Amino acid sequence: MENKFLPFISVVVPVYNQERYISKCIESLLNLDYPSKKLEIILVDNDSQDSSYRILKCYEGKKVKVIKESKRGPASARNKGIKESKGEIIAFTDGDCEVSRSWLKCLIKGLKENKADAVAGISIFCGKRGYVARVLERRGFDNLIKGLSETRKWITWAPTRNFAVKREILERLGGFCEDFTHPADEDIELCLRMQKNGYRILFVPEASVFHYRANYLTLGKAIKKCFWEGFSHCLLLLKFPEMKKISPSLALFFLFLTTLGTIFTFPFNLSVFLFPIMFLIFYLFLKYLLLLPKVRTSTAYTLLFPVTLNPLEFLIAQVLFFSQEIGFLFACFKYRRLNYIFYRFIPEESFALSKNGNLLCEITAFSLSLFVSLLFLWKCCIHR
Repeated sequence: MENKFLPFISVVVPVYNQERYISKCIESLLNLDYPSKKLEIILVDNDSQDSSYRILKCYEGKKVKVIKESKRGPASARNKGIKESKGEIIAFTDGDCEVSRSWLKCLIKGLKENKADAVAGISIFCGKRGYVARVLERRGFDNLIKGLSETRKWITWAPTRNFAVKREILERLGGFCEDFTHPADEDIELCLRMQKNGYRILFVPEASVFHYRANYLTLGKAIKKCFWEGFSHCLLLLKFPEMKKISPSLALFFLFLTTLGTIFTFPFNLSVFLFPIMFLIFYLFLKYLLLLPKVRTSTAYTLLFPVTLNPLEFLIAQVLFFSQEIGFLFACFKYRRLNYIFYRFIPEESFALSKNGNLLCEITAFSLSLFVSLLFLWKCCIHR
């Protein structure tokens, strides 16, 4: 594609406490194979508490524009960057990503040749990865997108760490929804609004970025991240109630109800307090046994179960999943939408090769573990 036909592009990068990788991100943007006269880079400091802003100011110049946004959340930061930008195409990445040299040209090629309204690429996870990082990677968009066939290029949503969209569309839709105050699902919400208004998103695997974030997430930070993901899923349901689905995993809620029931049924038997412990042990054990190769071929299955037989990774995945469940329940109570407790918003299912294996395994694990636990409780009460 000749340079004279390339559009003017604004790259918007929200930055929050990313001093560790922000220099790599900026250097990669400055080294893009794209005409400098048709490119502007806008770095939006989102009230960073580390030295990120000081690092950003070192790069400020003709090609790099540094601005601040005090309202927390990537949605607010990106909207501020959009307002300050001039490009006819707005591209997005994150401060902990390093873009490939041909990144923009690949996105623009996909945008023009396929008459798409927006395009998204794939992320390559980099650096040393421990147990937490590996589990997080298997839950993400980039792992699920591998299930797409060559003939299925149009996607429902994509993360904004590798995303480009026409400016006129963002202005028409009002940008990102700033109700999402944490980095979770604000990009999904925008993509779904685009779909609702007839715009299409194309997946371009050639456009790649290198993602570092999962490498510095501790288990505590990962739990917090998953909590806000669950919280944001409830916000998505509020905005798109027609897309709610019955949750395939309500074990946490059912466990709470059955525990209350047994306590009221056998109020004077101390064995009743062993019930939730017994249930969780059998439940997790059975789900682990159900990680058969045939079942694991479903990309949707990786949302709840890691594609691994490593016990520690499996345990971490369950901890993260339950923290997401708690976040969702917390939002249901906060927004007084208790009717959503039995529903979930799971946009990843649109990439699934099979949607039945996950639910079948969940029902099997829950039913067997509940039966064994109740049988144990009944025997304890009979022989009391």
